[in-house]
Amino acid sequence: MPKPIKILIVEDSTADAELILRELSRGGYEAEHRQVAQASTFNEALNENHWDVILCDYTMPGFRGTEALQITRNRGVNTPFIFVSGTIGEETAVAAMRAGAQDYVVKDNLSRLVPAIERELRETEVRKDWERSEKERRAAEGRFHSLLDLAPDAIVATDENLQITIFNRAAEAMFGFMAEEVVGMTLEHLLPTEWSHDDPLHSAVDFEAIFATGNGAARLVEDGQTGLMLVLRDTSERKRAEATLRKLSSAVHHSASLIMITDREGVIEYANPSLLRKMNFMEEEVVGKKPSIWKSGKTKEATYIQLWETILAGMDWHGELENRCADGRSILVSATVSPVKDSTGEITNFISIQEDVTETRAIQRQLQQAQKMEAVGQLTGGVAHDFNNLLSIVIANLDSLIERLHSPAALELATEALHGALHGADLTKQMLAFSRNQTLDSVTIDVRSLLESSATMLQRTLGELIDVRIRIPENLWPCVADKSQLETAILNLAINGRDAMPGGGTL
Repeated sequence: MPKPIKILIVEDSTADAELILRELSRGGYEAEHRQVAQASTFNEALNENHWDVILCDYTMPGFRGTEALQITRNRGVNTPFIFVSGTIGEETAVAAMRAGAQDYVVKDNLSRLVPAIERELRETEVRKDWERSEKERRAAEGRFHSLLDLAPDAIVATDENLQITIFNRAAEAMFGFMAEEVVGMTLEHLLPTEWSHDDPLHSAVDFEAIFATGNGAARLVEDGQTGLMLVLRDTSERKRAEATLRKLSSAVHHSASLIMITDREGVIEYANPSLLRKMNFMEEEVVGKKPSIWKSGKTKEATYIQLWETILAGMDWHGELENRCADGRSILVSATVSPVKDSTGEITNFISIQEDVTETRAIQRQLQQAQKMEAVGQLTGGVAHDFNNLLSIVIANLDSLIERLHSPAALELATEALHGALHGADLTKQMLAFSRNQTLDSVTIDVRSLLESSATMLQRTLGELIDVRIRIPENLWPCVADKSQLETAILNLAINGRDAMPGGGTL
């Protein structure tokens, strides 16, 4: 059954648009489309529908493809944008992709169109999933801070040096300070002047105390972990505080991040639903086990050793792990594993917060490979261009020398040198073609003559251990190709054969 797809075609040629639609139909798609060729109708089309893909010619009378691309991105439309043109060059296409286009397809090679569209549709889904995940994460963080501000209890948190880091609205009302006034100050600024270092705060236990508030009310202080987390409330309001803490726990439970808590031995005590869904495990399959149940074997053992050494020393560990899901899939996660300490500073638990970065890293690798190939192409083109200039001088002088030589032996040597220089020029032509600085020269080639003339070169190249034999059928067809490219292909095949026979043999 054909797959439905909504296509906006920016094209002045109805015939070319029909070719595109025919190619989509061959690829299994039933296209709902609109064809436009002017800026006004293009803007109108962007308003009227949510398109899956925009296919755009690069050059049209009165409306360039780059203008359509700029309009699309300026309006914040993230629909995949693919150039389909017969005139766009490689360098222009690269510049267009840097400006925001996802791909380009040459009209003479529309077989690339459907794979390009399918790839962009997949990547669009990946981007949407990532954006949804980021939105959920930011929303969870926002809900956490909102909960702090909406909590009826005063919440004050400090770091390990007792410097205040969190001071919510209820704390502002209780102490009479604004948050910006006290954040960064030490906790002693909130304590009565008669407080001594022998008081319960420095023994890290729960206690009731009179704080330096305007009303001098009694409050319960609870010790924190690596610093202090103080939940200050009237003891009569304990139930309300417990409800607030349940909300915070619920925020963790419903977080989009993959969260796991283990005991000090690494036995899993809790895994949130996001982790269970991502790893395709049931809760009973995880709780009571160690995280080694999802080792994939693709993460170095040294990484796990470093992880344990770090967290057992009381520090956070950050890194990437490749985990195996219950269904056999592997996912790459960016993980932070932190120790949880009790009031005496002893480690009681570990908490791991992970994010799935599988698709992100894959996209980064593709981008790096594309950049690497572009750099190699530029380097190759520069070297080939300079070398071709040198060969031009050599060839010209050899031509002149051959006209003046009378000795048969010298004439033979000069002719052979000229053939070698001409072959070198063919090689530089291949390098220029690779670097996209020169087009291939397709001509009709007598393959029989080409193979026969290559026999001597192949034998010299492959060495004495390889016996080269050439058998050519009588009805061998001619072909249309770049001659130097075809010679290189034959040579590469022969070298592959030689490498497969290290002890020598017959090719």
